[in-house]
Amino acid sequence: MTIEEFKKIHYSDKKTHSDRREIFNCKNSVYLINNIPVDILFVGSSNTERFEIYPYFNKYGTVVNRGIGGEATGALLERFDYDVIALKPKVC
Repeated sequence: MTIEEFKKIHYSDKKTHSDRREIFNCKNSVYLINNIPVDILFVGSSNTERFEIYPYFNKYGTVVNRGIGGEATGALLERFDYDVIALKPKVC
């Protein structure tokens, strides 16, 4: 994915499930390549995606939100290894 493609997806108001997946892949790579420890990770669907976690939880360390609106449990399970296990959060 080029930086232009990333910006087009990231800054669009209309993101599809696959768009979110691409954004999370890029963001996850930053955490993994730079060995940034994840303290708290939220994963889920629309309620998780829309929840403003940072004002409430940033004081506890590195916080990551991996919510994707409209996602069913099966889709979440498919991405669990990439969005949760790979980042090795202290709390999920």
